Amino acid sequence: MFGRARHDRLFARFAATGDVHALGEVFDATAPELVRIAAHLVGSRDQARDLVQSAFLIAIEKRQQFAAERRVLPWLCGIVANLARNQRRRDQRELATVPRAGAEDPVAAAEAAEFRASFAQAKDALPPVYRPVLDLYLEQGLNAGQIGEALGRRPERCARRSSAGSTCCAGSCRAGSSPGSWS
Repeated sequence: MFGRARHDRLFARFAATGDVHALGEVFDATAPELVRIAAHLVGSRDQARDLVQSAFLIAIEKRQQFAAERRVLPWLCGIVANLARNQRRRDQRELATVPRAGAEDPVAAAEAAEFRASFAQAKDALPPVYRPVLDLYLEQGLNAGQIGEALGRRPERCARRSSAGSTCCAGSCRAGSSPGSWS
């Protein structure tokens, strides 16, 4: 009891005179308990430390509102609780604005799946000389030089085949035509 009464008097002295040493003693004595409370409220020790620091900044700003007959620890606990509640609200708003996995537009997802299937069908209908070049270009993201090295072909030939194969597949997918006559 004596320790708390002492800290109440020290904070009252800080509020009245601006004695930063008195405030430092209050911080040193109350911060560990405030961090434990804040950690319980927010679930993270790092966030709890930030909340306690913010609570002391608010206490410094509002020191004129502190009544000398009040106890400082419950007052600081109230500030920490309000800050924690505000933090939870901010976190919930941020979660609400982040799209959830699988929450994409079902029409767009169906169109994308249909396009992928159509593109795969069109690629399979290409002459065999285009398929390995197109696989390395589209699926692995290799450039013409890397494709040429991987397949033992000249890079400029790989560039032409990836371009021609992509154009044929894309045209077939858009037009809905059958690429059966590409040879």
